[in-house]
Amino acid sequence: MASEYTCIHCERNVNDDDRAISCDQCEKWQHLSCDTGISLRQYRKMMKGAVVEWKCRECSRPAEVVPKVQMETADMAEEFFCFSRVAGVTAIVPKCDC
Repeated sequence: MASEYTCIHCERNVNDDDRAISCDQCEKWQHLSCDTGISLRQYRKMMKGAVVEWKCRECSRPAEVVPKVQMETADMAEEFFCFSRVAGVTAIVPKCDC
């Protein structure tokens, strides 16, 4: 790992001699001491070849849930409007008998 990587927690460089881990999903780096949840003991095992799956805080977040109000608004829009897609462009037009 070269110093071109930045810790996603503290935003300082992650150098070759730093204890750091990369996210299995986004592949961004984080210093071990920057709230990774990985113990020094686990880290040492990883350095000896043990496989430990780890995701950064951002990648560990659950998928965003669409608020119910937005869903109800979308349902109402479908009641009064038609969504027509022509040549890759979506047009919203007043409801017709189509």
